[in-house]
Amino acid sequence: MGKEQGEYFASVPGPYDDWVVAYAYSDYGDMSAEEQAAKLNELASRSPEPGLTYGTDEDGFRRSPKSVDPLCNVYDLGDDPIAFGQHRINLSKELWNNAIKGFEKPGVRYQKIRSVFMNGWRSFFEAAGFASKYIGGLHRNRNRVNEDKTGTPFVPVSAADQKRAMKFLKDNIFAADAFSFSSDLLNKIVQENLEDFSFSAYYVSQVDFPIHSYVLAVQNNALNMLYSPYILGRLVNNELRYPDGAEHYTLNNMFNDTRRAIWGEIIAPSNVNSFRRQLQLAHLNKVVSIYLGSSASYPIDARSMAANDLDVISRTIKKNIGASTLNETTRIHFKEVLRQIDAAKGAERTFIGARF
Repeated sequence: MGKEQGEYFASVPGPYDDWVVAYAYSDYGDMSAEEQAAKLNELASRSPEPGLTYGTDEDGFRRSPKSVDPLCNVYDLGDDPIAFGQHRINLSKELWNNAIKGFEKPGVRYQKIRSVFMNGWRSFFEAAGFASKYIGGLHRNRNRVNEDKTGTPFVPVSAADQKRAMKFLKDNIFAADAFSFSSDLLNKIVQENLEDFSFSAYYVSQVDFPIHSYVLAVQNNALNMLYSPYILGRLVNNELRYPDGAEHYTLNNMFNDTRRAIWGEIIAPSNVNSFRRQLQLAHLNKVVSIYLGSSASYPIDARSMAANDLDVISRTIKKNIGASTLNETTRIHFKEVLRQIDAAKGAERTFIGARF
C-alpha cells in the first residue's frame, strides 16, 4: 500500500525479554539474602511499565467474551487493537481490489485466485472481535497495593473508546457497503477439485463460493460478542465502576448504537441490500432471544432494552413501509421482520430466576 514494510515479528529480544532475563539471571555477588530479595522486588515492581505489561491465557481466553481487557488478544500486534484492525481490513480490501490481479497470469489455475482471496477474511473476523471487546471492557492491571503507577487492578474502558469501537463496527462490519465485491472477482473464486488425503473436494458445503455466509459469519462474530451475557452483564456492572464525573457508556447506549448501525434503512426509507437483510434478521434474532430468554441468563435491564428495540423497529417499519422509495424485495423483508416481532411478542416469556 505504498508504505515501507517493517518486521512481521520481533527478531531481537524486546523490553520484556530483557526484564525477565534480568530477574532470572542477575548476579548479585556476595549480597545477603535480604539484599537480593530487595533487588528482585525492585525488578518485579517494574511490571506496570508499558513495555512490560502482559496477559496470561486466562486473561485472553482466546476469543471468548469472558476476556475483559480489549488490549489482551491473540493475533493482535499493535498497541491499539482498533487501529490495528482497521489497518488489517485496509490491507484485505487492497488485496481483493488490486493485489489479487497480480496472480492472474497466463497458465495459473483459478484455484490460486481463491487461495489468495481467502487470506483476506481473517482480518475481518479478528477485527470484529477486537473492537467488540471494548464494549463493557475493563483494563486489567497487575500492579500490587501501593504501586500507583497504573491505578487499581480494574479500570473501565473509557466511554470515548467504547464509542470509537462502536463506530468501527458500524463502518467496517455492519455498514451497507462494508463488503463490496465485483462480479468479475466472484466468478473467479472456484473450488479445488484435485484429490487430497482427506477427500475434501467431496465434502465442500457448496461448489460456488458462499459469499453471504462468510459475510454473515464476520457480522455474527461481532453480534455474538456484543449480546453475550458476559458483556451485557459488565455493561450493567460497570456503571458502578466509573469514577465520579466520568462519562458512562451504558447498556442503553450499546443497544441504541447497535440498532441504529444496523437498521438505518427503516428511518430514512431506503432499499435494503442482501448483506443487510441477513444482518438485520440476525440482529433481530439476538434481540428476540434476549427478550424471550430467562432472567437467569441475561441481566434484567437487557430484557427491557430488547423489548424497546422490538418496539422501535416495529413502529418505525409500520410508519415507513409504504414509502415509494422501497422496492418489492425490501417490502417483503420488512413484512417478515414484523411477523417475527409479532410472533415474539405473542410468545410466553420466562420470568423465573435472577442473574447475579
